[in-house]
Amino acid sequence: MAETKINASQTTITASDIGAARAATVLPTASADNVGDIVQFIGSSGSQIKFDVVDSDLTPDNPTVSVDVSKLSGLTLGDSGSLMVSYEVSENNEYIAVVDNGEDTIQSDGFGTPEEAYASVGIVFSATPAFAEVSYSAETYTNGYFYKCTESSGLYSWVQTDVQPAPSGLPDQTGQSGKFLTTDGSSASWSDKPLVNNAIGTQEISVGGVHNGYYKNDYEKATAAGTSSEAFYEGVAVGYNSKARGRAGIAIGTNSYTGSNWIGYGVAIGYNSVADVNPSVAIGYNSKSYSSANTVIGNNITCNGMRSIVLYVSTDTSNSVIIPNTVRDKFIVGFQGNYYEMLDGTDGTIPEARLADTTNAAAGQVLTLDSNLNAVWTTPSGGGASSATATLAVNDWSSNTQIVNVTGVTASNNVIVAAAPASQADYTSAGILCTAQGAGTLTFTCTTTPSSAITVNVLII
Repeated sequence: MAETKINASQTTITASDIGAARAATVLPTASADNVGDIVQFIGSSGSQIKFDVVDSDLTPDNPTVSVDVSKLSGLTLGDSGSLMVSYEVSENNEYIAVVDNGEDTIQSDGFGTPEEAYASVGIVFSATPAFAEVSYSAETYTNGYFYKCTESSGLYSWVQTDVQPAPSGLPDQTGQSGKFLTTDGSSASWSDKPLVNNAIGTQEISVGGVHNGYYKNDYEKATAAGTSSEAFYEGVAVGYNSKARGRAGIAIGTNSYTGSNWIGYGVAIGYNSVADVNPSVAIGYNSKSYSSANTVIGNNITCNGMRSIVLYVSTDTSNSVIIPNTVRDKFIVGFQGNYYEMLDGTDGTIPEARLADTTNAAAGQVLTLDSNLNAVWTTPSGGGASSATATLAVNDWSSNTQIVNVTGVTASNNVIVAAAPASQADYTSAGILCTAQGAGTLTFTCTTTPSSAITVNVLII
């Protein structure tokens, strides 16, 4: 497995650290090269001698070292101490390793290189010194535990992390289908319910039954989360006193409920929202539907009608409205205590009250909506739109520019200019544009002077 490195000050390793950790039967020598490494020790629990180079002729860049103790025959190692390691050159130009523990000394045979001489007595350096002081101490490691290489005051060591090996096994799984694993801190066991007194509500969650601390086997696949919440067959209730009654109801919010008559498929979202008869939807504060197939969105709106879509805006209960049960198959909008039937749902037509009488419309009037959303003809405050024509004469072009007089044009009003149909081709081919306006004038430019007069239509708004 690949190595992982973590922050040297980190005391607990994560799941990703564990996944990237490597296993070792013998922990490598702690050094600057492996600070932050995570290793799971899988050797025999007990003491292991740790070796470090504390001084050498390569100081300050001391090499790292690994030592095979079995090859140090003739030397006795205690719990801690140091070895003086060096090499000599014989008369035959062979290298001889010398290891001294302060009481006894051993020497290798002669070899062609210092590395071969050191290796023959079980010592391997990352860089070959002529001499080195190698300290050692006994460290205790436990099988299955994770260790991190750390540094303190120039000394390197493997430190056991906060992560410990997993329990050796699960409780007997026979007959435990669909149950959840839990623990009391010392032993694992199986549980029927996954959550008890959790942050979602002040009472336990019941999955497959009714909330409120009791369970009914005849209502399955329900989920309730929140104090005094209730959910029945395939329903979901989330929030204080939320109740999803009837089949597959969804109630989200304080005092929200669906299906008080046990009729299902309602959706109620919001404080005091009600979707009482299937399959209705009520969304918003005090948004309520008491008949079937309604979609009610807004605040302080109650719909007793049927098969309607209602959009309503109100800032407080004094502007609430109640739509009677005689209203059906409508698209309804409302605001602050008033509501209007915008479309007839049976054939998609606009009610006559919404249409404007065109017989009394005057020239220049525009169609607007009054406060009751009826369409009416009104005269704009500026007197309405007007039109005019202008002619761009052939001989009036000067440096591809021509200014014409147009009554009603100002420097700031809105003007729409287009070529008359008979002049459209010449207007386009000459690259003519209206580029400026002033008091009673329009300025035109062209890329090519046209060979004939151009008529333009002007709409002044």
